[in-house]
Amino acid sequence: MEACSEVTTEDDMTEGDLGDGMGARPRMHHDHPSPKMTREKLWNLMSYPIKGESERFSGHFSWTSCKAMYAVFRKEMDDEKAARWEERHSESSSEETSEELQRRLQEVTEKSEERNKTLEKEVNALQWEITFNQVQFKNVENSWGIKVLAENEALKKELEEKIKENHQQRKENGSLNQKSLELFSMLSPKERMDFQRTQPCCSLNLDSSALELAVYGACQCISNGDEHCPCARSAAASRKQVLQLKQELEQQQKRKEEAFVMMDAFRIAFEQQLRRVTENVLRQAESERAHTHYQGQKKVRPWPLSVGEKLKRILPTMSDGKIPTDSTEKLQMLLELLNDKEEALAHQRKVSYMLARITEDLEKRLQVQLEDLGLSQKDRRAEIEAVNQSVDQLRRRPPDLTKAINKDI
Repeated sequence: MEACSEVTTEDDMTEGDLGDGMGARPRMHHDHPSPKMTREKLWNLMSYPIKGESERFSGHFSWTSCKAMYAVFRKEMDDEKAARWEERHSESSSEETSEELQRRLQEVTEKSEERNKTLEKEVNALQWEITFNQVQFKNVENSWGIKVLAENEALKKELEEKIKENHQQRKENGSLNQKSLELFSMLSPKERMDFQRTQPCCSLNLDSSALELAVYGACQCISNGDEHCPCARSAAASRKQVLQLKQELEQQQKRKEEAFVMMDAFRIAFEQQLRRVTENVLRQAESERAHTHYQGQKKVRPWPLSVGEKLKRILPTMSDGKIPTDSTEKLQMLLELLNDKEEALAHQRKVSYMLARITEDLEKRLQVQLEDLGLSQKDRRAEIEAVNQSVDQLRRRPPDLTKAINKDI
């Protein structure tokens, strides 16, 4: 630093400075190069060949003009001045920047200290809040645990009571089922069938019919344990009416089916009667034609039996004791007899249909009764055989009736 502070007063021309004149100027030890360095530079500059007139000489001797040497020297000095100015500017700027950096560093440290203080305060507040919330959470947990334990105890008591009630209801249900089975066994098969038909539509969850539910839904009576309310009585009455209507409907359906069967039987019998009458009339006409033709060809050979003689054998005697001689009357008598026989056959067919229907109903009832009574398979087979025999007997009766009718005819 001492070498830098020294100031020398020298002539500007000593070092070749032609710009500033004779004025003295302060300088540092590193502003100007040493004389050795300037001399070397001058020697190098002088040794450079200069273009121009020297190019014409091709000899070993080379020289430079004073003007060119001055221009080169001037350029070198300008470069040195610019370098020295940059160094001074950099030193001054470095001193200024160091002061600014120190000042900024102090500001940053102060701000960081303030921030640290505020952060410490916030952390302390958050820690206090966390501890307070933890204490509150523990208190809430304890209170909820006490409540849950109390509710669990109450629910356990209610559950035990309901279990006891359920056991009692099961016992009552078992006793009622036993009583109902005993009563059901005491009933006759017909009463059992009626009971099963009239049994209300109920399920495991709802032991009541739709009408009863409708009546009970509209009911607002305060019922006692011993007496029934009028709504229940009306529900029972409506149930009875519904059952009666069902029975009437079944009877009407049976009558309708029987009427259809009778209608079909009469229709079939009438069609058969018409067909047979027409066939008989055609046969009789053909036989008469053949007889007349045969008599015309062979008059000598007599006919063995005429139609009148056959009719005398077939036709019954009249109340007067006379037989009609006219052929038309005989034909009418024959048609009447045929009609009577057809009616008898139709009646017989109708009776057979009705007997078949009755036997089917009897077989169904017998099967239901056997299932209800729980008889063995052998007993069932024996009873079924007995029923089949009775049915066969009933089916054999119509021919006897036809024989009696034929005898009367």
